[in-house]
Amino acid sequence: MNSELKLASFSAKDTSKIEWSEVIKKTKELIPLQFEEILGCDSEDVNGLKSKILDKDVILVDPSLRTKISKIVNHRSVKSHFLQYFDYLEKRDGAWWGYSLYSEIFHQILLSAIKNQDYKGSVIFLGVNSLVFPIVEVLTGFGFTDFVFLNCSSESGSIEESLKTYKGFIGAQFSTVDSTTFIQSQKEYSLCFVMDDVYSTQILDDMSYFHFLSTQSMVFDIASSSNFLFKEVKALGVDVVSSEQIQERLNHIYHTKITQYARDIGVL
Repeated sequence: MNSELKLASFSAKDTSKIEWSEVIKKTKELIPLQFEEILGCDSEDVNGLKSKILDKDVILVDPSLRTKISKIVNHRSVKSHFLQYFDYLEKRDGAWWGYSLYSEIFHQILLSAIKNQDYKGSVIFLGVNSLVFPIVEVLTGFGFTDFVFLNCSSESGSIEESLKTYKGFIGAQFSTVDSTTFIQSQKEYSLCFVMDDVYSTQILDDMSYFHFLSTQSMVFDIASSSNFLFKEVKALGVDVVSSEQIQERLNHIYHTKITQYARDIGVL
């Protein structure tokens, strides 16, 4: 029986994009644990990555590493195996198991958000990050097939190509649009995902009339964007799922998963 849980967060950057304090605080109320923030990880250095987490029990994975650590994972949950996306790792019998907890919470959020309404149109991502993978995986399960990425950075093309390789996305279409094409297009979207922290003035100007949103549409703030035009979107009667709503569900599922693991290994 272990006396305490050894927990760590894992990031390729000098700071973690995710604020784990709420999860750690709530978990500490129930479980004796040590927490370490491991920063600046090189995803290409597999042995280095393994050495950094050798004595850990649970790893909370920052978005910067979620699609880049498959070589250190021994076993995968069904959804993570398909996506090669991991946001949570736990050690069992000396081997690392990888999970996509975001897939679980986004499925719950989507069910709650769309209720009985029909949102079967096209989907647009305003930028990209690693969360595109579990989001698309869930959306295809709900029948969405047309995914478009507004090219806010150089990453859009690589994400689009990666998504095309997943054979489970049967019938799904992926494409990117630049700013000029986006402005001129008359295409409308049922779901819109805000994927960047901050948008340039030009991009915001391009979006300011919201010509791309259908009469029945919904916007998801995935990135907790600091300057997206949420006030204007709400004024049009468009529903917005806030980053706070998403983070609240994430914190809950991380806490639940860690607590169950602690029970399983005898810490709780």
